[in-house]
Amino acid sequence: MAQDSCIIIPSQQPQPPVEAITFMDCDSLKAAEDGDMVLFKKYHGDLHCLLDGRRNTALHIYSINPRHGHYKIVKFLIERAKVMPQLHEDLENSEASGSWWRTMLRMKDKADTTAFHMAVECPPDDIDVVRLLVKELELDPEFSLSANKSGETPLYIAAMTSYGAVAEIFDH
Repeated sequence: MAQDSCIIIPSQQPQPPVEAITFMDCDSLKAAEDGDMVLFKKYHGDLHCLLDGRRNTALHIYSINPRHGHYKIVKFLIERAKVMPQLHEDLENSEASGSWWRTMLRMKDKADTTAFHMAVECPPDDIDVVRLLVKELELDPEFSLSANKSGETPLYIAAMTSYGAVAEIFDH
């Protein structure tokens, strides 16, 4: 993994105040694009802090990459983020430590696009990731209304793709 890093301060969520961002090296980026989970299973850092040059997380990349059975990969990334507090013994506030996975789901790229925005553009025969993300985000209904820089919400994108099955997921 690359050692280049910067510091970001997340907004709008009670979280640890500062996190180090590590940019994906070529091997990590290729693994994400190819649907190779091995590298990410071996990675011991915070996956939501591992970004490409557009500020996409591995979750962003896998969410738009249906040819590699990305449901299992996305589920792994979410489950891994849920156990991250156990790997950070220095976190005292259990509420803050329980938000690592939400942080990863809310990460935005340079266009303010989340993995959820990307997933709703999937073809109708591959909507399992959308169902998974809706389930994970059901406690946070406002998140599905978060707009990217183009003003598009995940619900808007789902409606505009003409994939009725994807849009129907939002109704349930």
